[in-house]
Amino acid sequence: MKSSTAFVGIALAIGAAIASTGALADGMPAHGKMSAAPAAPGGFNWSGLYIGGNIGGAWSNVDHNVTYSTGATEKYNFDKDSFAGGGQFIYQGQWGNFVIGTETSLTGFNLADTKVVNPAILANRTRTSDIDWLFTLSTRLGYAVNNWLVYVKGGYAGAEVHRGGGIASSGFQITGTNRREDGLTFGGGFEMAVSPFVTLGLDYSYVNIEPVSRLASPQYVAPGFTVGQNKVGDVELHLLTARLNFKLGR
Repeated sequence: MKSSTAFVGIALAIGAAIASTGALADGMPAHGKMSAAPAAPGGFNWSGLYIGGNIGGAWSNVDHNVTYSTGATEKYNFDKDSFAGGGQFIYQGQWGNFVIGTETSLTGFNLADTKVVNPAILANRTRTSDIDWLFTLSTRLGYAVNNWLVYVKGGYAGAEVHRGGGIASSGFQITGTNRREDGLTFGGGFEMAVSPFVTLGLDYSYVNIEPVSRLASPQYVAPGFTVGQNKVGDVELHLLTARLNFKLGR
């Protein structure tokens, strides 16, 4: 996909920019000439409270399964990508080279996709999936060397997932449900302090939200089929974002 290629390009550009900034912080720009640009001290202390923002890309893989009393089934896979942006709070402490803390983040995106129902089951109907935001609360474990930090993280993830149905010919939505769904997140990344109060980084998060059951409305099911069947789907998200953090206090 063109957007996926763009996300990879953004990530590579971000990595190159961070590496270039690292060279400047060491007094050696990319061209090899000495520079007087200020840099974070070699003994940077990663302990403290940070607030920051992020921007990048998100990819989704959403399973959609509906089983009717007749035995008929609808199975779809919603695969969508989107630009993403949000913010994070980080509170951590440093002991030697080890850094331990917590991270809270809220990220928004537009992961909406639509599939057409098999006409043999229900003619002129669509199914939709839409995820607009993701909240995470994670524990971080990192290893710091001077002004560089590499970390892994894991914890809780929650997202509002919309599932609905509509008319294929008109695009009119006739039924839908919104529900916060819960799961787990794992990931990691690296950060570099470019001043005593500013860090840049690159972060990856994987999110898995467990399948949930939802009661189908009369408009959702095919005529003659029993109302009240479950719509069950597993949600997987991948996020790659660049981060800018500001350290509050020393």
